[in-house]
Amino acid sequence: MATAFATLEARVNAAAIKQLANAEAILDGQEVIGIFDATPAIFNMLAGSSPTFLLASASVPADPRNLAMVIGATSYVVREYTHDGTGLCTLKLEAA
Repeated sequence: MATAFATLEARVNAAAIKQLANAEAILDGQEVIGIFDATPAIFNMLAGSSPTFLLASASVPADPRNLAMVIGATSYVVREYTHDGTGLCTLKLEAA
């Protein structure tokens, strides 16, 4: 059973993502919403500047590496991921 804090955390994260989301995506066949940060192509040559997608950890499979993600008309592959410990996860993407 989820603790009262975990339940509250999930509700707050869901509300924040709903209000701040700027993208709908398909992750491994499932529709998800989140915050997409696309870096201009010229900056992709710099370390750590690849596109990212922030979403609820509950929407992310146990190990999302190498899963397909489609945002708009662009296909990506999840290269890295980081759960931040607050119920959110950042996916680091690479163009497919």
